[in-house]
Amino acid sequence: MPQLVKVIIPPIIVNLAIIIKGSSLLSFIGVKEIYDQITSIQTTTVAVVEGYLVMFILYLIITLPLIFLAKYFEKKVASWI
Repeated sequence: MPQLVKVIIPPIIVNLAIIIKGSSLLSFIGVKEIYDQITSIQTTTVAVVEGYLVMFILYLIITLPLIFLAKYFEKKVASWI
């Protein structure tokens, strides 16, 4: 059983990151609200690039910690085996 846990943890975390990146969970977190705010600001200030840059950075803030966590667990598990 412990051998199974060592092998299965990294793929589960990677799958969690993929699910969050590619599903409606990210929309649930607030992408729709962020996008609506950015488009309303863009109509008044005509700052199109800056709005999407902010949205991109927020997306990275949500997804990068999961990717780094998955890589950390992969290295940790590799040292166990």
